[in-house]
Amino acid sequence: MKKLLIFTLILMFLTIFGVAYSYNENSAMVKGAIKSTVAIVSENGIGTGFFVDIDGYIVTAKHVVQGLRKVKVYTRDWEVYSGRVVAEHEKQDIAIVKIEVINPVTVLEPAPARSIEEGDDVYMVGHIFAIPWTLKKGIISRADWEDEEGWKYIQIDGGIAEGMSGSAVVDHWGRVIGIIVMGMPFGMGNIGFALETNQFVKWVEDIIIKDWNRMNVLISW
Repeated sequence: MKKLLIFTLILMFLTIFGVAYSYNENSAMVKGAIKSTVAIVSENGIGTGFFVDIDGYIVTAKHVVQGLRKVKVYTRDWEVYSGRVVAEHEKQDIAIVKIEVINPVTVLEPAPARSIEEGDDVYMVGHIFAIPWTLKKGIISRADWEDEEGWKYIQIDGGIAEGMSGSAVVDHWGRVIGIIVMGMPFGMGNIGFALETNQFVKWVEDIIIKDWNRMNVLISW
């Protein structure tokens, strides 16, 4: 509750005074990542998500919205929406939230499969310790970590902190190579793990199509 209050106060301050952040917004890649990122606030805490469709579909980590039907979503333009939790992946820490957008949103595109290597720089935008829209830079320390069930992750060294669950991990071209789903416990290193985009992009596309069709049928009636 204390973190939610701090987050709300920071948002109010930035909205009123238009304070600029310390990150560099000169590149189109950084601007796109920042504009696409949203803050998801609920009784589960504060998490991050990003737009994947112009109709207001957002991908986030499942534990950010787990067990909930509605959440509050803040966009980078200081708009506040009621978000509907559309779906949660059965086996992975991935979920989809939908808002009814008023203004156009910036959508991030997935990177081609296996387009990364160890040593590549990556970028993430999250709400670290309730400080919103913080840009972080990391490096891929392992590009092919696989768990016992065969799910593939990207290990990232640097830039991972509390409040970044659900953050998109983007490359130099602003393409999504993964989503932050795990981090090391505080004090055990600045390492995080992102589920590779090609592990969930098909599921996201299928859910969006099904939900869009269902909602439009309901509206037509």
